[in-house]
Amino acid sequence: MEFCRGLIPFTIDAENYEVGRFSEGLAFISGNDSRFYVLDTLGNKIFDGEYSLNWSNVYNDGPCYVNGKIYVPIDIDNVIAYDKEGHKVDKITKDGFRKLMEQSDTLKRFVSFEKNISFSDDTSEGKYKAVGVKDINGKEIIPAIYDGVPGVYQGQKFSAPSGVILVQLSQYDGESWKDDEGVIQTTDNKLYYGYVDLKGNDTFSQAIKKNCKDSKEKAIKECNNNSSEDSQMEDAVEEESMEEEVVVTIGADVDNGLFSNPSGNVPMRWKGDVICSKTQRVPEGKYLVYKYVDMDYQRQSFDYVRVWVYDRNGRNGRAIEARENGNVRIGSGELYEVFIHMNGAADGHVKANFHFQQFNE
Repeated sequence: MEFCRGLIPFTIDAENYEVGRFSEGLAFISGNDSRFYVLDTLGNKIFDGEYSLNWSNVYNDGPCYVNGKIYVPIDIDNVIAYDKEGHKVDKITKDGFRKLMEQSDTLKRFVSFEKNISFSDDTSEGKYKAVGVKDINGKEIIPAIYDGVPGVYQGQKFSAPSGVILVQLSQYDGESWKDDEGVIQTTDNKLYYGYVDLKGNDTFSQAIKKNCKDSKEKAIKECNNNSSEDSQMEDAVEEESMEEEVVVTIGADVDNGLFSNPSGNVPMRWKGDVICSKTQRVPEGKYLVYKYVDMDYQRQSFDYVRVWVYDRNGRNGRAIEARENGNVRIGSGELYEVFIHMNGAADGHVKANFHFQQFNE
C-alpha cells in the first residue's frame, strides 16, 4: 500500500498494518503485532506503543486525535491518552471515553457518499463505486472520484480539523466480477493513500490517477469478456461427463433467534444473529459448478442465502447469491461456504440442500 506525500510515495505493508484516518495532521496505524504507530503527513513515525486487540469494542473507525490527544485502548475497559509527542497524559475508562467522543460530535461536519461510475452510457456493461465527501448540509465538498475515505463508513459523520482528509485510490489488479448491482469487484487491489483539502486539491500524481482509472476500465472489459466465455462454458459444461453430484446440507430447528439444535454441523457464527453455515474445500484436481439450492422451512424469511467462495488461504471472498445464480465455477483447492442468514427470530425449522456438480480438472 502506498501513501502519497506530494508526488513521492511511501509504503506501508497492507498485509500487516491497518491505516486509520488522519486527524490534526497525524494518523494511527495498527499492526498485527499489537503495536501501533503514529505517522505525520510526511510519513515520519512520531512514536509507537502497545494497544489492545479489543479496541473495536471502543469504536469502529480506529483511534484519532481530538483536541491534541489520541486515545488508545490498553484493555477492554481502559483507554490511555497520548499527546502529539507520544507522552502518556491521561487514563480513562471506556465509558468515559465514549462520553468524550459524544462531546466532540459537534466537530463532525462532513459525511462520505458513494456514486456508481460508468465508462459508457450503457451501465449494464459495468460500473465501479466511487466515493466523495459532502458537508452535513448536503453540499458536495469533494467529488466522487476516490475509492474510499479510510476509517469512515458511508453516511458516517467525521471531522477534518487539520483541513485535509485521507482518501484512497485503488488500482484493480486481480480477477474481476460483477456483483448483484452490476458493480465491478476484484480480488486484489494496489492501494494508494493521499490527502485532499477542502477545495478538492489532492496529493496524487496524474500518473497514479490515470493508472487507477485505466485499471477499472480494463477490469470492466475483462469482466464482460469473461461473462461471454462463462456463458459458453455453461453450455459446454452440460455436455461434459459429470463425475458426481455434491450436495451440502445445512439446517436446524430454530427458536427465539438462536439455534436449539446445533448438532447438525450448523455453527452459530455470531451471537444474536440467526446464521448457519458450513465450509468445505474443493478436492485437488477437481472443480465444482454450483447449480441450485432447494429449501424446506416454516415461518421464516431470509436476508441472505449464499455460497461464499475463498482462495486456498481463506481470503478474497466472493459471493454467489444461491437462489438467483447457477452454473458458477469453483476452482480446485478453493474453500466454499454454504451460508444462510435468517431475518430475525424463527419458530419453525430450516433445511437447505446446496447442489454442485464435480468434475475432473
